[in-house]
Formats: sequence, structure tokens, C-alpha cells
Amino acid sequence: QTGGNKVARVKAPKKYQDNDDSMSIEDYTIFIKSIIDNWLLFCDEVFLNIGILATNKKSISQILFDYSDLHKDNIYWVKTTSTPQGLHSGIMTLLVEPIFCFGLNGSRKFKNAQFKGTVGNVIQGSNNTSNEFSDSHNAGFPVYLPSDIITKFTKTGSIVTDCFMGTGT
Repeated sequence: QTGGNKVARVKAPKKYQDNDDSMSIEDYTIFIKSIIDNWLLFCDEVFLNIGILATNKKSISQILFDYSDLHKDNIYWVKTTSTPQGLHSGIMTLLVEPIFCFGLNGSRKFKNAQFKGTVGNVIQGSNNTSNEFSDSHNAGFPVYLPSDIITKFTKTGSIVTDCFMGTGT
């Protein structure tokens, strides 16, 4: 902290520098399931944003099947801009990412929701190109995305965690 409410920001290194995060489908599935399991030890609900790609769609399908009793609903993040996927012919650009919602109560009802029938399951806006960290990590959230979820699904004073300590959140 540099005085007052200002926080000194350190520029993050270029994304994935010295980091190989490739996993087998099985290891990735176990990894995501362990995240959900651990979050649900401490949280009423879990909001998990994962872009569905060729490399992880089997894992996501397995997770949704295995956690079908805990799967409350989906929120869809509709991006007004997106990077083309590899610029390969025949591959669609992903303009929508699901945010899978899980909870222990076996219901679609969100425990701490701050709405009553007035909230849809779509959040729309630009990706992180305007985020101050977008040049160091392309997968950072735009501020409005977690802010919208936190505002609508938590009470004042609730504890909110980002286990990945996302860039820009």
C-alpha cells in the first residue's frame, strides 16, 4: 500500500512465461472437480467460468454429469468482442462463455440472491481488452463480470474468493 487507498501495482509478467499448464483430460477433470469440491466446503455457491474448447469439452461434459445434483444453473457471458480461435478455417469464434453455477442445496434457488425474478442468465459486454492487465494475460476478467455476479448473488459483507487470483479481478 502506498498511502491512502492507493495500491501499488506491479506489472505482471507476460502470460504463461515459464509455465506449462497442459494436462491430460483425466488430470484436468480431476483438477476442476477438486476445485468445485474445495470451494463447496466453504461457500454456499460456486460460479465457475470455463471457455469450452476442443481440449476440455470432454472434461466439462463429465463434470456436469458427475455434479448434476449440484448444478444449479448457467450464466452466459456474451462478449461483444472476441479473439478468433487460432484463425483456422472452420473454427467458430467463441463469443459466449458459460459460467456454471453449483451449490449444495439441490435447488436452482440461490441462497443469497439479491433479486426476485428480475435477473436473466446473460451478462453481456466486452472482453478484457480495456482491462489494465490485458497486455499481460488475455484471460483476465473485465471488472464488470465478477462485479455483476457478486452484486446479484451475495449479501453485503459476504466473503468472496477467486481461487485462481485472476488477473484483473
